[in-house]
Order: sequence, then C-alpha cells, then structure tokens
Amino acid sequence: MNMPMMQDALELFERPEISTRPSQLTFKPTPDDDTYVEDEYEFGRQITPFDQLPEPSEWVDRFIHSALEILNGKRSPVQLSRWCNRKVFAYLTENARARPIPIRVGRKRIGQPFDQILEVTAMLHGRERSRVLVARFEGLDGRWICVELASL
Repeated sequence: MNMPMMQDALELFERPEISTRPSQLTFKPTPDDDTYVEDEYEFGRQITPFDQLPEPSEWVDRFIHSALEILNGKRSPVQLSRWCNRKVFAYLTENARARPIPIRVGRKRIGQPFDQILEVTAMLHGRERSRVLVARFEGLDGRWICVELASL
C-alpha cells in the first residue's frame, strides 16, 4: 500500500505573540523656554485629560484666525499670551507687522498623535503666493496651549 509521504511543516512564518497589556507611553509637556521650575515639584503646567479640553477643531480655527490677525498687525499679541508659551508669543511679537494684503485660510489638517497633543497644518493663501502654517498644541491646565508655531 502506497502511503503519501508527509513532511513536517517548517515554522518559517511564526506570528509573534501580541501583548494585551496597556501602553506604557506617557505624555511629557514641552518645557517653556524661560521656565526654571523642576518637574518633580509639580509647579509647572499640569496635563489635562482629553475629555476636559475644548473641542479641538473649533478651538484651532479661532487660534489660527487670531494668530493671523496678530501677524497682519490687526490685533495685539497679548490677546493670545494665555494660550501660547513664551516661544510662540515671541514669534508672534517679532513677526507682527501691518500687511495690506489679505490672507485667506484654506484647508486645515488636525492630527492627534496622543490624547493631549494636536498637530495642525493650515494653508494660507495670499494674492501672489501660498504658505503653510504649522502649529502644535498641548492640553495643559484645562486648555490647549500652542507650543510651536511657524509659517513656511
């Protein structure tokens, strides 16, 4: 009687076991440039859970429009000082100037790599050229704080 030859299969494509324990990733706020407070004393800004923060897209829209008004010289940078760190405030103050050319905000993208972090890109359209505004927000002290802002 002819029996078919059986060969043991090689485990070439073994699947690794997937851990079901929760992630150990944590969020550490971006340090403010002029702050000398040590993290261990908890005097710095406190992380806020996502469900206690304002709705992101509406908040980002208002911040971007206010920042553009500052950069166009139509608003004082002090009006956004509570919602940004010292680095962003300095950027707004140094780049504020009267510009006769209106700028229109185009498409916006909001990424959320972590519950308390928003990464935003917005197209800015002028008469002669378009630019991109990039910003990073962190959920601290019950509000979104802009920790990075740049126009490319």
